[in-house]
Amino acid sequence: MARFALGTSFHLFDDPEQGRLIEQTARWFGTPTVIVYQNEGPGLLPSERSGSAGSRSVLSSAGASVQPDGVRYDRHGMLAATIHTGQLRGEITPIDHHRDNTQVKAAMVDRACFTPSPLPSPAITSRSCPAASG
Repeated sequence: MARFALGTSFHLFDDPEQGRLIEQTARWFGTPTVIVYQNEGPGLLPSERSGSAGSRSVLSSAGASVQPDGVRYDRHGMLAATIHTGQLRGEITPIDHHRDNTQVKAAMVDRACFTPSPLPSPAITSRSCPAASG
């Protein structure tokens, strides 16, 4: 069974304030990795193309299993988002990699680093590219 790396991701935006808000939302999940994706490609949701705020996360494993830390990260990130947007009253503190300032920010924005998959899906594969800075 494959285990996916636990992480959140988001797309770049032209509006710097909106981009900052989305990155902070992704960081509040507490995952080890936060990935910035490129804005071109078949996997981009229509709401993301129109500039809606949002982040995605990979918090499980292949084969329909669940990683307990993934569930904890998801719960914390969703709770933080609802508190920070005023949908829920309360206080929340960062956890794990967000709290410890050890999150790695990886950028996947260089189109030269991707090869479209020949499969009839939005899957893409990566090429060897320079390492991203944290």
